[in-house]
Amino acid sequence: MNNIQLLCALFFCIISFSCLGQNGFYVQLRGGYGIPAAKDDLGSPLPELGNGDYSISDLGNVSDKSTFGTLGEGVNVGIGLGYTITENLIVELGFAYTKGPKLLDARINTPTYKAEQYSKATGFALSPNLIIQANSKIKPYVKFGFALPIAGFIITDVDIIDDENRLACRLVDCGGSPTLPGASLHTELHATAKTHAKAALGFSGGAGVRFPIGDHLSFFTEVNVITLTLKSKDTKYSSYNIQAIGDLLPGIPVDIAQTIEDLDIYDKEIVYLDELTQNSNNADYNPDYSVDKPIEQRSLKSNLNNISLNVGVQYNF
Repeated sequence: MNNIQLLCALFFCIISFSCLGQNGFYVQLRGGYGIPAAKDDLGSPLPELGNGDYSISDLGNVSDKSTFGTLGEGVNVGIGLGYTITENLIVELGFAYTKGPKLLDARINTPTYKAEQYSKATGFALSPNLIIQANSKIKPYVKFGFALPIAGFIITDVDIIDDENRLACRLVDCGGSPTLPGASLHTELHATAKTHAKAALGFSGGAGVRFPIGDHLSFFTEVNVITLTLKSKDTKYSSYNIQAIGDLLPGIPVDIAQTIEDLDIYDKEIVYLDELTQNSNNADYNPDYSVDKPIEQRSLKSNLNNISLNVGVQYNF
């Protein structure tokens, strides 16, 4: 976020709050649904999942597709506090809660290997806006301002059923091989992680129509656009369960299980940085890494762009 954007955002917030004690302010209740806009490539950072939607049918037919999307889709509800400076000029501060559906990040589906990752976002955001409204009985308007996330997280679920020994290397040392040669294992992994984001600033804008009902009450409908990208701050697994059953080697049966309590901090917590060096806590860069600290990885970005249709009621004091 650059200084000009920050100053503008603070300016709108100050105006909105300063107007609450004056005549001519209003309160809104609103709700709506956002659909994806300006989708990005998705994928998974896990090597067992990859960056697309890949499948092989029982008949050997192959399909390999990219995954696109945005975590901005979902239901939103909120309130708005505003002040009418003139008949045509309004400042408004919105507060919204958004909860999105699961979004497919990556998937592999073959007769002997099934893996999928889904994510969903939940959060609260402030939205200071400047509104320009027509001076007429029915009041069309346009609005523009900022989207300022103040709380929230992304939940990611991973489920893998493996009959190709790919997951075995999470339980035993495979010596650098992606699978465990000679093993015949059925392995299942089920995990859930929560990711928090760093502070961010997005843009919002929209257009709508307000329909007055009497002197104080009105209802409105509007189309709103938000462009927002979040950079990951940290990730922590909230659940992790893996179990392998079968032969580790011919004639050597095993039943190995591991839960989140069995993991080192290095294996269940991630801190994201813009740059990794030989001093980072990452085994790929630093041979002296510590298993008692979170692994450090390069930053990831999540797209929350959306176009939403909102309806609501407004009460003017």
